[in-house]
Amino acid sequence: MIIQCEHLRVTLKRGSTFEFAGACGNKLICVTGTIWVTQHHLSNDWVLQSGEFLTIENPGKVVISACSNDSATFSARQRLNEHGKSCINQVRNPGSSFPSRNTRADA
Repeated sequence: MIIQCEHLRVTLKRGSTFEFAGACGNKLICVTGTIWVTQHHLSNDWVLQSGEFLTIENPGKVVISACSNDSATFSARQRLNEHGKSCINQVRNPGSSFPSRNTRADA
């Protein structure tokens, strides 16, 4: 699925994931709950709580998972790439295990 937008807001149930491609430079904000974020080719993962944010630093894939008890909502300010398109693929993953190594983002 290809979605073009400047601002995105998504609510995920616990264990669900959402995958971005081409999001380098975009600001990811945890609105409610807690999300786990990993970026392709980076060794650090991030756990963001409500009000915290992260700027995507890598042109590779970004995977966001909800790790709150019920659900988590995140927002992304999305930049359109040189072709005028940004790809966002929703991926379902009902697993409930999350990495034990977490680095909190500075708000």
